[in-house]
Amino acid sequence: MIKNYTSDMPAVRSVNHIEQRLVESGAKNILKLYLNKRLNGIAFVVSVNGVDMPFRLPARIDRVEKRLSSMVKRPRKGTMDRIVEQAERTAWKLLADWVDIQMSLIELDQV
Repeated sequence: MIKNYTSDMPAVRSVNHIEQRLVESGAKNILKLYLNKRLNGIAFVVSVNGVDMPFRLPARIDRVEKRLSSMVKRPRKGTMDRIVEQAERTAWKLLADWVDIQMSLIELDQV
């Protein structure tokens, strides 16, 4: 079962949440990455022990879309269009959850 596969949270809200969480955790130079006019990742820099470390969070919406499409046995009219939209929401919500978990682990000295 895929977590958040029914999320109705707009992708832009998940992206804003990720940015806010990264800024709160000391991220610098947050950059949005686009492919074919579609946001597909976020890159940022965090200082680790005084050294700036770059990170990249790819959304991989196409992979989520492929997986969601494979779950549909008999698509009705418009189903595949809705899957494209749902894949974007799901991918970004998953990343938002992942960032929250990672930042919490860092704050608790678990990693």
